[in-house]
Amino acid sequence: MIKDRRSLLMGLAIVWLSVVGCDREAPALFDEPLVGLQEARPNTGLASKFDVSWNQRLAKSLPANEALHDAGNVLLNVSSGAFGNHVLTGPGHFKFPKSSAQTMLFYGSLFIGDGPYRTLENLLSEYGDPNSTQDFDVIPGGEIRALEPGAVSDEDIFTVLSDVGAANPIGLIIIQESFAFASPPDDDYIIIRFTFVNPSENDITNFFAGVWLDWDLTLPPGLPLFSSNTTAYDVGRQLAFVTSADPSFPVAGSIILGASVNSYRGSVNLGLIFDCGTLPTLLCDPRTTAEQFAFLSGGILPGPVGPSDVRQTLSQGPLSIPAGGCLSVNFALLGGVNQADLEFNVDAARANFSQVRTQLSLLGLREIRLVLGDMILSRGTEQALNAVLRAIERSVLRGNKKAALGQVGAFGRVVAAHEDRSFSAEQLVLLKALACNLRNQIEES
Repeated sequence: MIKDRRSLLMGLAIVWLSVVGCDREAPALFDEPLVGLQEARPNTGLASKFDVSWNQRLAKSLPANEALHDAGNVLLNVSSGAFGNHVLTGPGHFKFPKSSAQTMLFYGSLFIGDGPYRTLENLLSEYGDPNSTQDFDVIPGGEIRALEPGAVSDEDIFTVLSDVGAANPIGLIIIQESFAFASPPDDDYIIIRFTFVNPSENDITNFFAGVWLDWDLTLPPGLPLFSSNTTAYDVGRQLAFVTSADPSFPVAGSIILGASVNSYRGSVNLGLIFDCGTLPTLLCDPRTTAEQFAFLSGGILPGPVGPSDVRQTLSQGPLSIPAGGCLSVNFALLGGVNQADLEFNVDAARANFSQVRTQLSLLGLREIRLVLGDMILSRGTEQALNAVLRAIERSVLRGNKKAALGQVGAFGRVVAAHEDRSFSAEQLVLLKALACNLRNQIEES
């Protein structure tokens, strides 16, 4: 499987690097197509002496492409296109407050699709569904990293994924970033950002991006774990939330940041061993690709659904990703001691997100530096890349967006000038994705 994925990434690089620019309106990252791509070199375990002035010494590279957010009042595991975990005794099931012995999220996943014949997620594979694959996985060099303190928050975590392992991939590179805050009023939620990079020669249209969440709030005495929850949607606040039959137990929810919700669905999770029976299809977990796409794109059905073992999906779309371009979708997972507190935290997350956006390009620069720091580069390549990255940094800090965007193009030209002797095809895919993400971050700031 690894060999097959590597071959797919090599092919992806060749196609991608024949596309001019990161998007059609901005200056080209690479003025000329890159040809003669090298075979991927094995990792020797040696790091270059790349300039890591952006605090690499405080970066924590963690095993198994999984990391734990614990800076604020929430504990949450994040991994490859997923959050929470399936080990009931694990620490990161969205514990809120984090001192609690109870957990709130069994598992959650990025959930995307571009039509009734193609949806991608990592949720169903966690439950052993024989018809489901793990659709998102880390690409070489994109392993998860946690930064404390971060450029955006007290705890920034990022990883770079692709969907090449899916049975029917769209052909995306996905940069996953998440942020946790240590101080009130921002310590009761986690922000999760996905940037979708289209390396192909064709536009991606009718694209929907969301999250699929299997909330499991604690059980009241005498009730099974999976039978006590209700999911619903607050149309005014655009908030998907879940409550327990125990009114003293905290509540949780999810929102989209920076855009409107286009689709929400609550459903009953009857599991793989049960039959939906007489339940309407709209209220039963989607199993076929067509049903899943209907959940992603079919509009808002506010609910409520439950009490039962429930799931919820929240999505944005339809979206278009131009050939060689990228776009971002942002979510927050929130806890509250009660419904009023949850709504307060929703307002806090939305207010804070406007500030988060101004800092994203600083994280993008740090991401590129960290990835380059793991590569074996010549002194000349290091010096050339450092010079242009410092120029981008100065422009970002001065608020000169136009200059920063032009310098991102210069970064691409430096990479192109050194690609024959410095970078493998996989490294070029990774660098181009991060450069497109940086351009996107600068434009949002």
